[in-house]
Amino acid sequence: MDGMMDTEEVLTKLQEFLRTRPMLLIGTGLSMSMGLPGMGELTDCLQRDMPNRCAGRPHLLTEWDNCFGSIQVYGLEDGLGRCTVSTELLQLIVESTAEFIDVRDLTLKKQL
Repeated sequence: MDGMMDTEEVLTKLQEFLRTRPMLLIGTGLSMSMGLPGMGELTDCLQRDMPNRCAGRPHLLTEWDNCFGSIQVYGLEDGLGRCTVSTELLQLIVESTAEFIDVRDLTLKKQL
């Protein structure tokens, strides 16, 4: 085979590597175990906060209500992915999310 390994040899080498080398996988489970909010808490935050951020701008409130309807049906990530939102509403969603996460992140850092 001109110096090339066949599939079985590659899999054997991969198994040996994985067996002898420690691996660290980090995902949202780690952040949640550290006390940072998950999607459910973020959804609750946006549900409470966005009407206030959209106050005085009926077009944004209507847009948010439509978007939140999608979130209720499909969940936060998928629901937001199905929405087409204006730049203005997107900015408000980003600001709300960032503030919510930032407060929780600072609280966690103080505990460490």
